[in-house]
Amino acid sequence: MNFFEQQHLARQQTRRLVWLFALAVIGVVVAVDIVLVLIFAASELKATDGQVFSFWGALRDHPTAIMAPRCSFLVITIASIGKTASLRSGGKAVASSMGATQVGSGVEPASSSAS
Repeated sequence: MNFFEQQHLARQQTRRLVWLFALAVIGVVVAVDIVLVLIFAASELKATDGQVFSFWGALRDHPTAIMAPRCSFLVITIASIGKTASLRSGGKAVASSMGATQVGSGVEPASSSAS
């Protein structure tokens, strides 16, 4: 396989990973929303003595249930933009963030031949 085929394959995989990441973010936001609505609904059911549960009613009655998923989406977006910006600064910045150190020109590679 030549370089251009490898590059094309890497770009396809990157696109797929970006889409999967977007789906994961949507899943987190929906999960946060569902958990909050269930918590608010459970507290209302205790207070109103067994009323019928309405997901959309609980969502409508509690603006916090709408704001929390937006806040989690905002936090994920800001963190993603920050990480993307740090990765765009080049290979040297990525390597140093991973704790790599530059090898000087006076260092010889380890010999694999037996004496």
